[in-house]
Amino acid sequence: MIPIRGLFETHLTVKDLQRSMSFFGEVLGLERLREANVIPLDFNAEPTDEPVVFAWMPAASLFFHDPDGNLLEFLSMLPDTPKSDLGVVGWSHWKSLQANERRR
Repeated sequence: MIPIRGLFETHLTVKDLQRSMSFFGEVLGLERLREANVIPLDFNAEPTDEPVVFAWMPAASLFFHDPDGNLLEFLSMLPDTPKSDLGVVGWSHWKSLQANERRR
């Protein structure tokens, strides 16, 4: 069995191709999703003002729905040291932990 190491492409079923092309091409190109009435969600699908960090990776993540209701995720690997014991934490909490470590 060959393990999957990453996902480079995915296919989504959409109801309106033009609407979806506009969403992915124009809306997601904006710095702020909320300006386009896209609600950023945390790991528990609750509205949030910041990404969450999967501390065991570590990676910053933000979820949202496209016009067809597909749950999508923006994920960025972080250069920091993993902290498995923390689980999932808010971005501001993660950044304060990193700042405290740098002070030591």
